Amino acid sequence: MKTCPWRRFAAAVLMTAGIALVCLCFTAPSPATAADDGAVLATIGETTITRAEFDAEVAGLPENYRLMAAEPAVQKEFLDSLVTRNVLFQTARKKGVLEEPAIRRQIDEFTRKLAVSTLLEREVEQQVAKISGEEARKYYTAHPDEFRQDSQVRARHILVADRREAEKLRAHLQDGKADFAALAREHSTCPSAERGGDLGFFSRDRMDKPFTDVAFALKPGELSNVVETRFGFHLIRVEETRAARQQEFDEVEEMLTERLRMERKNRLFTELVDRLKKELVVETHPERLDR
Repeated sequence: MKTCPWRRFAAAVLMTAGIALVCLCFTAPSPATAADDGAVLATIGETTITRAEFDAEVAGLPENYRLMAAEPAVQKEFLDSLVTRNVLFQTARKKGVLEEPAIRRQIDEFTRKLAVSTLLEREVEQQVAKISGEEARKYYTAHPDEFRQDSQVRARHILVADRREAEKLRAHLQDGKADFAALAREHSTCPSAERGGDLGFFSRDRMDKPFTDVAFALKPGELSNVVETRFGFHLIRVEETRAARQQEFDEVEEMLTERLRMERKNRLFTELVDRLKKELVVETHPERLDR
């Protein structure tokens, strides 16, 4: 029976993903280990692929590939691709490819990165206690200024390189013959053009001072004169304004919890590195870099 072209394509994609995700192929487990891990799905010389190892390979794939691998027919093709990969790996090893200097360096670099990430996972990530809601609220209460939101405006703008072009566009807007968002889409050189020039809400510190001074002086619906900044010439229309206010705890709880967790994680990392440097008696000579 012929294999469905889609299934062949799916298996090829899965094999490519498997090669990209896994640096080294399966090692030969002892008979007891293979029995513990489940049924042996394939034998390649002295190496075996068990059901558990197959499932681990599939679980390591991106989600869209895992969904593809759920079909039994595709699983069989994927198993064959794993066998092919193992055959190629064993052949490469027999031919001494693993001992070539360039390959050895890459293997050593991969080993270092894996060892470091594993150490940090155990010594830092797993040691970071969960930030409680009470702890986050306590910080919020003690640092109210950090959660004060400055006044904001929501504005649209049109940015062009030439003052005369900006003046011409402004005249069209004053005559009521043109829509601001449509002109922004057609003429503005700012990425916001695709949104009709909409910049969303922003505070005073987000934009160049000449732009900010004008935007915060306008009332909703008002159109500015031509404003020059280092980016070019702007026409600004304010859509909405927001007064300064204190953000509620519920608004910032998720962000604050993650921030406190990251600060704790960074502190543990710094403490770990400082301790390890002392244990290993590290000396550095940055002055020698000048030579």
